[in-house]
Amino acid sequence: GRVSCRVERCPLVAGCARPVLLPGQCCPTCACAELLATRNATARCAERGGTFDHDTCSCRVSGCRDSSGARHDVNERYRDRCASCVCTADAGAVCTHTACALRVCADGQPPTLLADGQCCPTCDDEPPQPTCRDEASGR
Repeated sequence: GRVSCRVERCPLVAGCARPVLLPGQCCPTCACAELLATRNATARCAERGGTFDHDTCSCRVSGCRDSSGARHDVNERYRDRCASCVCTADAGAVCTHTACALRVCADGQPPTLLADGQCCPTCDDEPPQPTCRDEASGR
């Protein structure tokens, strides 16, 4: 038996930020391509409302979701429960929560009633306060 050896020329791994050498392979491959092939990353990213970035092998989501699951665009201002929020580019949000006045009811106890759409509790003996409103957006 004769053994012949040759140097293998590896193709350029185009469109890949992090080529890796997998066990048993002679040439590097794109780890992202492996992830895409085995885990259906593109479809899962799309389900989250994002776009799969092949260079970084990551899902880029523009916008964010509030606590009810509704999607908001980057820089959009919205109300989320008792907070005024703005959606950030990294799929997060910066929120300012409504401050409630420290009060004592006629019975000497703190207010406990919280009607639908209310941010701050009221006392049993007073009418509900107006619904919370964000001064900046008017909502």
